[in-house]
Amino acid sequence: MSAKSSTVLIPTFRRAQQLAECLDALAKMDAMPSEVYVIWQGDDVATRDFVDAKAQLVPYRLHTLFSETKGIVPALNAGLKQARGEIVLILDDDSVPRQDWLDRHLKHYEHPEVGLVGGLYLNWVNDIPLPRKPRKLIGRLTWYGRIIGNCYDLPDEWIDRPPIAVDHVAGNNWSFRKALVSEFEAKLRPYWQLFELDCCLGVKAQGKQVLFDHSNPIRHNPTNQVYVGTRAGNLEVKVANAAFNYGYVLSKHSRGFQRMVRFMYLLFVGGTNTPGLFMIPRSTLIYKSLRMEIKAFAMTWRNVLAGWTAGRAARRL
Repeated sequence: MSAKSSTVLIPTFRRAQQLAECLDALAKMDAMPSEVYVIWQGDDVATRDFVDAKAQLVPYRLHTLFSETKGIVPALNAGLKQARGEIVLILDDDSVPRQDWLDRHLKHYEHPEVGLVGGLYLNWVNDIPLPRKPRKLIGRLTWYGRIIGNCYDLPDEWIDRPPIAVDHVAGNNWSFRKALVSEFEAKLRPYWQLFELDCCLGVKAQGKQVLFDHSNPIRHNPTNQVYVGTRAGNLEVKVANAAFNYGYVLSKHSRGFQRMVRFMYLLFVGGTNTPGLFMIPRSTLIYKSLRMEIKAFAMTWRNVLAGWTAGRAARRL
């Protein structure tokens, strides 16, 4: 077991039942974290009161923190300011870690070249696991700018695979050396898509490895509707802000000729959620509305341009 001190950060908003399962799971760890901060947001005083009462019942140091601004990045930045552990670990409030979760994360930091570690998450809906399937690539950012995630719902037998080096990880089961991360990128727009990618690229830029650990899964009970694969909901968040963040992060972390290649990729290809020009036919087949996809395309171009400009300024700083 590692002797490094650890801080667990759990941002939450009006999900006390799920949060209770998460906190109870931490109480069953083989080794206790040095401290746990639950960051409550906005007017959610019920969560604050629940956690304050829970603090008397768990075997670890449990604290509440307040973030006036609702959202993952403002909440986590409030937590980072208070964290004292050498290693910071982040969990979603609707996640349930295993008994050896903390030990498995901390063990990686016995190697000084490791700066950040992500773990697998397995989705369950109504106590039914979502289908597991193999993925050829995990946690990659291609040279030309395509983001490949696939950090979830991998086959059960893959749990015995060794850790692999990746470019980025998912944000509901990960850890990093606090000395490498002063804050998460506050210039990203809600729902702060790609803040994990920005963080991982920042860690790699400091010469440290980013790893993905197949052997340390959490059970995830998804409740966030932002990423539901439809055009329903707030397109300003799902498309416009996502396009801005995509442009911002790639511009901030790209250099030389690669900048032009990635910029062209964003404008002319993009993804099904943020379609570039050549993606419109494919996204129309998926979402069944050419008019909607032309609107999404216009939002994508406008916001990619804004994000790219802002990311270029951030890179210079």
